[in-house]
Amino acid sequence: MSAGKTAVHQLNVNDKALDLMIDAIAVLSRRERSFATLKDVVIEFLSQDLGQSGTHLTEFAGLLPLAGVNRVYLRLPSDNSAELDQLKVLLGTHTGKFCSVREAVCFCCVAITYTEK
Repeated sequence: MSAGKTAVHQLNVNDKALDLMIDAIAVLSRRERSFATLKDVVIEFLSQDLGQSGTHLTEFAGLLPLAGVNRVYLRLPSDNSAELDQLKVLLGTHTGKFCSVREAVCFCCVAITYTEK
C-alpha cells in the first residue's frame, strides 16, 4: 500500500443509495473475481472516459435526492480529486442541481451497476 495522500469523505445517503452502493460493489466483485470496495467502484469508473457517462444520467436522475441517515465513509487517493470534481460539474450541468461527492459516488455506482445489466 502506498503512503500517498488520501481524502476521507463522509456520505450520508438514503436507503436507495445504500442499496445501489452494495449492488455496485457486488457487480464489480463478480466481474473482477475478487472482493471489491466502494473505493474500487469509484476508481474503476473514474478510470473510464467521462465523456461516455451520459448514458446513465436517466437512471441517476431517478434516484435523486440521495441524502439520508446511512453514513458511509469513503477514503480515496488525492490523485482522484480532479476527476471527481470534473464528474461533479458534469452531473450538476446535466441535472441542474448542485452535486456533491455523494452524488458523484452514487453516479459511479449507477454506471458500474447498469453497465452490467
